[in-house]
Amino acid sequence: MEDMPSTMTGVGGEPSWSEEERLRALNRYSILGSERETLFDEVARLAADICEAPVAMVGFITADRHWLKAEIGVGSRDLPLETSFCRHAIQDSGLFVVPDLAQDPRFAQNPFVTGEPGVRFYAGAPLLTPEGVPLGTVCIFDTVPRPDGLDERPARLLRTLARHVMTELELRRALAERDAEITAARYREEERRVAEAALVASEARLRERTADLVRAQRVGRIGGFEVDLRDGNRSRCSPEYLAIHGLPPESWNESHEDWVARIHPDDRTRTERMFLEAVAEGLTSYDFEYRIIRPSDGAVRWIGALAEIEHDGDGRPLRLVGAHSDITARKEAEDALRVSEANYRALFEQAAVGVARVGLDGIFLEVNDRFCTIAGHDRDWLIGRNFGDITLPEDKDRDRASLTALVAGEMATYTVEKRYLRPDGGQVWVNLSVGLVRRPDGTPDHAVAVIEDITDRRRVEDGRQLLVRELNHRVKNLFAIAGGMVAMTARTTRTSVEMARVLTGRLGALASAHDLIQAAVVGSAGTEAVCLQKVAAAVLAPHRPVGEYLGLGGPPVSLGPGAATGLALVLHELATNAAKYGALSVAHGRLDLTWTVGEGRLDLEWRESGGPPVVPPRRAGFGSRLAQRTVEDQLGGTLGQDWWPEGLRVTLSLPVDQLGS
Repeated sequence: MEDMPSTMTGVGGEPSWSEEERLRALNRYSILGSERETLFDEVARLAADICEAPVAMVGFITADRHWLKAEIGVGSRDLPLETSFCRHAIQDSGLFVVPDLAQDPRFAQNPFVTGEPGVRFYAGAPLLTPEGVPLGTVCIFDTVPRPDGLDERPARLLRTLARHVMTELELRRALAERDAEITAARYREEERRVAEAALVASEARLRERTADLVRAQRVGRIGGFEVDLRDGNRSRCSPEYLAIHGLPPESWNESHEDWVARIHPDDRTRTERMFLEAVAEGLTSYDFEYRIIRPSDGAVRWIGALAEIEHDGDGRPLRLVGAHSDITARKEAEDALRVSEANYRALFEQAAVGVARVGLDGIFLEVNDRFCTIAGHDRDWLIGRNFGDITLPEDKDRDRASLTALVAGEMATYTVEKRYLRPDGGQVWVNLSVGLVRRPDGTPDHAVAVIEDITDRRRVEDGRQLLVRELNHRVKNLFAIAGGMVAMTARTTRTSVEMARVLTGRLGALASAHDLIQAAVVGSAGTEAVCLQKVAAAVLAPHRPVGEYLGLGGPPVSLGPGAATGLALVLHELATNAAKYGALSVAHGRLDLTWTVGEGRLDLEWRESGGPPVVPPRRAGFGSRLAQRTVEDQLGGTLGQDWWPEGLRVTLSLPVDQLGS
């Protein structure tokens, strides 16, 4: 049996990872053994639908099995590793395709090939981590071979589904890591609070070393105090405590009422209640934040209070040892941050242009409403997707290269004009200005993009360029036709008087034809209907009178102003080319234009004969492209050309219901 190698798309050679590294990477995603989920089932279903295959899987290769997160047409979630096709697929970073498994020596004896279900075709896209380590595949099977492999579109979409699966796994892992970081941060914060309370307790136990304690408090801007809970809650306060509260030295032994009177009226009731409840309910510590009005200068200051409450063997409160710190600067910074965030949020959401925060990998982190309107997608759809998902393929590389250069520090900002592809298939031109936001240590954090919709401006510019090209084309054609008329008239007349008379008539007919088509050029059609015979005769009059060398024939057909100018423009382009290269370029060349109407369509045939030998052009010129676009876009029809040796034949088929417009 002749070997039939698989078709693979990707980077060949030995993998850059070891099996041990691959298994460690797989375990980091915590996916193995999880329950079925709709998201992954839909990926498998989409893969089967896109590739028109009866079997599809989203699976992961472990050390001893092929485990399926989702499957269509398999019926099991655990498969033997030794019969797994995907363990071969993950050895390559690209799409792995086997057109006929029975012809591939690696799989020909596989029981899934030789027995039920008798698979013959395989295609799998690897699930790659950001480091390029494969975890498994999104794959499909068919029970019949596909000698031509997988078409470009399903192949591309299969790779896209694999990337979407990895995006979901990356997001889940990031969320899990974030939750772990939050838990660790809370734990560290609790440790900090416990440590500070322990510091206060230690200072109380070392009261005899007052000088060292005072110096430590002054350096740390922490005011220590002790409250005797058995003697009316009187406090003994350190010098730094007195300085923070704006009290004179003689106030070192203040009463509970003195402390309460100093608390800001808006915080007084709440703060005293929290203190009394902490003592009464047997708590061992508390952590308060409240405002005071400092007696020394009347300033409002924020106090952060930490304390420990000691109890006797029966649980009765004995004393409270604590520390106060002036946290006004922190509170003001928090308020300023809230105001700044509110201002930023208002600017972000109410901006007249689109604004987006984009990760260094091109993933949308945050977008405003205006950007959603420009892109045609809602916010939930955009967040977490790459900007390349909505960028036209031909614009992606330039944008990605600019972002890479920005992150590398090769430029401070960049601006590009590019196109987004909207969900309805339309395109929107945008002006994209991108800058980089850096962390305090100077490393890049994310990019901010400002997006302006310039579709209308580009449409005007493109229209202007098209008009300039069309006018240039028209002028060249007029000169070419006029030159041809002069040469042909000179060959067919005997005297200068006769030549002047004939040439004047032909130039007049050319002017009339030009008047008829100028509306199509500048977009200003008239309002009256005309007949097809009149339009054809007017356009062809500069080249031939109806008779021996020009035949026009067909039933009466009435054309609306738009259809008349559009059809006149097409006939004019055909006549111009015939006058340059075809039957109208020689004296005895013949042109026949005939038409019929039936089954809701107008069918026209342009047939040249007796002209120079026909040579098909290597590429379509501007005039030919203009005629093709006019027939298809303006008249809603089709245009075909046959380059027969005896002469060009052109066929037009137009819907009758478009002719009255």
